[in-house]
Amino acid sequence: MKYSRSLILFLSIVAVTLSVSAQKLAGEWKKYQVIKPYIQRVISTPDRLYYICTDRLFSYDASTKQSDVISEGEGLTIGDISTVKYNHDKGYLALGAYDGSLGLVYDDGRVLNVQSVKNMSVASSKSIRDIDFLGDDVYLATDFGLVIIDASEGTVKNYTRPASDAKTGKQSFTAVVAVPGYVLGVSGGVLYCIPSDNRMRNFSNLKSLGLTLGNVELYGRGDGTFYASTYPDNCNTSSTKYMRLYRFDHASAACTLVNDYSITPISHIWEKGNVYMVEVEEDGGVATYDISSESDAEKLESTATPWMATDYSYDPVSKNKIISTYQKVNFYDGNGNNTGSFVADVPDDYTNVEAISIMYPSFDRRRIYLSTRSSSYNWKTAGNNYNPELYTRRPLPAFNGWIASMQSVDEVGSSDAYGFFVPSYVNMVSDGNVSDVSNYDPSNHYGNKNKVNQDNGGYWIYFLQAYYALGNLTSGGEGLAENPKKPGQYWHATNAEGLYVMEGGKELRILSNETSTMKSRNQWGTQILDVKFDKEGNVWILTPTVNRADASNWPVKLDSSVLQMLPASKAADVASITADDWIEANKLPVGTAEDSGQIDGRLTVTVNRMANGGESEYIFIKPLVYHGKILVYRRNSQGGEVDKDYPLFITSIKDQNGNEYLIQEMTHIEEDSQGRVWMGNLSFFGYFDSKTELPEGTTTLPIIVPYDRKRGGSPVDHAFITGISQSPVDGTLWVASQGNGLFHLNAEGTEQLENFRTSNSILTTDILGSVCVDASGDVYIGSQKGLFRYRPAYGAAAGDLSAVKVDPAVAKDGYNGAFTITDLTESCSVKVKDAEGNLLFEGISHGGTLIWDGIDKNGNRINTGVYDIVAGASGQTVAKIIVME
Repeated sequence: MKYSRSLILFLSIVAVTLSVSAQKLAGEWKKYQVIKPYIQRVISTPDRLYYICTDRLFSYDASTKQSDVISEGEGLTIGDISTVKYNHDKGYLALGAYDGSLGLVYDDGRVLNVQSVKNMSVASSKSIRDIDFLGDDVYLATDFGLVIIDASEGTVKNYTRPASDAKTGKQSFTAVVAVPGYVLGVSGGVLYCIPSDNRMRNFSNLKSLGLTLGNVELYGRGDGTFYASTYPDNCNTSSTKYMRLYRFDHASAACTLVNDYSITPISHIWEKGNVYMVEVEEDGGVATYDISSESDAEKLESTATPWMATDYSYDPVSKNKIISTYQKVNFYDGNGNNTGSFVADVPDDYTNVEAISIMYPSFDRRRIYLSTRSSSYNWKTAGNNYNPELYTRRPLPAFNGWIASMQSVDEVGSSDAYGFFVPSYVNMVSDGNVSDVSNYDPSNHYGNKNKVNQDNGGYWIYFLQAYYALGNLTSGGEGLAENPKKPGQYWHATNAEGLYVMEGGKELRILSNETSTMKSRNQWGTQILDVKFDKEGNVWILTPTVNRADASNWPVKLDSSVLQMLPASKAADVASITADDWIEANKLPVGTAEDSGQIDGRLTVTVNRMANGGESEYIFIKPLVYHGKILVYRRNSQGGEVDKDYPLFITSIKDQNGNEYLIQEMTHIEEDSQGRVWMGNLSFFGYFDSKTELPEGTTTLPIIVPYDRKRGGSPVDHAFITGISQSPVDGTLWVASQGNGLFHLNAEGTEQLENFRTSNSILTTDILGSVCVDASGDVYIGSQKGLFRYRPAYGAAAGDLSAVKVDPAVAKDGYNGAFTITDLTESCSVKVKDAEGNLLFEGISHGGTLIWDGIDKNGNRINTGVYDIVAGASGQTVAKIIVME
């Protein structure tokens, strides 16, 4: 095809002018607040009821039944709350934060933000771990030492300044108590004292008091006596439990035991009307004890125990009691009757999924599901899951002796188990809005899910998963998938209770061995590692190989395949599903893990290969633990049949140039709209092509590693890739990494368009867990710090099609970038045709912009020629693209 030299020269000049003048538009960022409605503390003061939810402070007005967010509405600007204590003498609530900031909220509404500790020149963490008061001063235990703050000025009055030869173990303090003339603190489980005057700045004055208390709460009474309670360490069965009163003698700088109350505390110590109280578990309930006397503890009242109680308060005058659970704050009268409750009041635009390691998009990308990863409950084998809940010390809920039975199977038996008691949530993102579709029922005053099985006590689903995770399981469920035939219906895999079929937040049915709706391998409950739908609507589940059928000591022996399918016809009627409806994958061994390979992990089911020239769809299983192979299941059958399918055990990976890569370094597998199965590996970034087929017996997986003639391999080669998602708007790739932030690549993966990190975006961490682009092109990024959204700038819509531009309008043959078409009308229909009128591409503009990756409908890159851009209902040619030799 020939064109005049003058035409090409003219168009080249125009294109260069447009390209030079074009500016890359900045996108729009948004961070979704992370607020888990988990109520950590309740603090009852003479004028207000405070509660802490997701490290934020709220106050509750009983007369209006309204909650106010003090952290936002009344000027409190501290970081995430790490500890809290009320000063009864001065009438204010003191809140310490992980970043060293301190907030004082007075009864009269005044708020004082103290930044003096946060701003100290200290190399180590400045987290505030405990607070006490004496006179006008606030005493702090921090990660770098003990600090005294002048509350009236908000300034540092004194602090421990470690000498150069000081032992580091003496610098970090977990508890503090103020006594006249001295500061006492616990470091490394040992109680120390130091004078509170200028001698405090000489660390050599720090003196051990000879008391090894362990992980304790200290509570001062202002007269030289103080309580030491093992409540913070009450899940550690290896330590002695106690509630003791000590007296510090100023003259001798020594402590003596006043009384051991012979009770086991299960709550913080609190004070009301000069009465000191603590909660004790007994007789299937809880009892409030008055420990004000130096001799005996007096029992004040008993209340039935709500499951998962997190904090308590009791008024000895009115005899009213407050008990918080994970979901609610509950009020009780003097007779133990529940008289009311309220749930945490959180803003609408938030997510309660904090550590997002996987996202689950619907087929049409109009909904994206987020969930706390179930396998992360098993901290022994969580690997790179980095869920911070696992390592955050939470108050361990107590009810009916359940703690002891759980600890009996915990090899460590330590406070690390606190993390198990944080519920898992499911959120759905649609059109930028986040809604909670979790499976819990806060309608009862306990705030937990109603009983599922009366015989086993009916633990709440996510806490039951936590229980089984303590049993040293090597894998846990992490799957969730939306039914493509029924938008909004999602199936949730658990590591203890099988599959939950949910309609929004409503439970439709539980599929498990126990309900006779599944034949799954199980050990302690029905464990499902993952669940996915294929393009026909069939359901595929993966169960653990570790629960192998030949083990005689397993409670349940089932010769069932680790990969099973539920036909779409059966999945359509959830109420009628039976165990016999499940079909085992063809030719997959059911023996030991050694026979079948370690295939416990995550499913990637292709749905686009056959639409892009492939003969079959495939199921890839990325293991949690690699044993030198991965399983690829070729799906040749249709409907409910599996007889033509076969498994392939892949032991090596080889690219188009003959380079071999390690199976063990695989980090992520994801299919794009062209049917390419992209793989993140520590040594490469590449894909299994849509037209390549794997015959039975194949052991080497052939891949294509993108290669650019100028720079070489892909920009994300050797990155730890945790997520891959292709934009349905322009076909470009978004890649999440662990440590290198978010990459934006061209459609071929050869060119880096953008790289977002904490240094050039609102991301608060470069350690990302996942990425997913929705139907409108919005990019959602999951991290251990919560959920972010990046909305690329597609340009404003034009009023008509008189000034449509394309960049670049002229490109050289071999150009691998995208073509950006701008100044279109809103939601404008756009087609690209060659000189013969053949349709190469069609799409809809977003705003006034549409981006085309330069790939035609057959998956081929356009070459030398002139291409018409046809837009609008009239089908007029509004611009041209020229590709030159």
